[in-house]
Amino acid sequence: MNTLRVLLDGRAFEVEWNVPPDAFADTLVRVDGETVRVRAPERFEGAALPEWLVVGDRPYEILFDRDLQHLYARGQTYALQIRDLTIAAARPMSGDGRVKAPIPGIVTQIFVQVGDAVTLGQPLLILEAMKMENQIRAPRDGTLASVNVSAGEGVTLGQLLVELA
Repeated sequence: MNTLRVLLDGRAFEVEWNVPPDAFADTLVRVDGETVRVRAPERFEGAALPEWLVVGDRPYEILFDRDLQHLYARGQTYALQIRDLTIAAARPMSGDGRVKAPIPGIVTQIFVQVGDAVTLGQPLLILEAMKMENQIRAPRDGTLASVNVSAGEGVTLGQLLVELA
């Protein structure tokens, strides 16, 4: 279960969900204790986030800026702050090129190498924890400056995995 504190134009929401294998495809989300079905009507391979979501039975066009600091929906732009409450230490801001381990685990696959150009949401590596594979994705567009782990290596919570320039 992932838990986020989302601040949208100063209004706080607690959002909980279990990320399905086909992330965002179809899932139940709890917002401030209320359960809502959320799905992306189309696969969005190549895009980090969907541009359309169906929340309950209503479709919404949603657009995020590249640093996840603003959300455009319902014809308005909203200030956005997201904090992951699932882990003890907050993940780095999306504009920060450092990608740290959100959980302790074992790196099973690395998809990139130093010098590669990556885009927001692109898979960087797989981190396995408790027999679950967690895809670690790029927090923004950039060029890979360093890969600080290798396949088969055990990592601790918050350990630096890769850095983007």
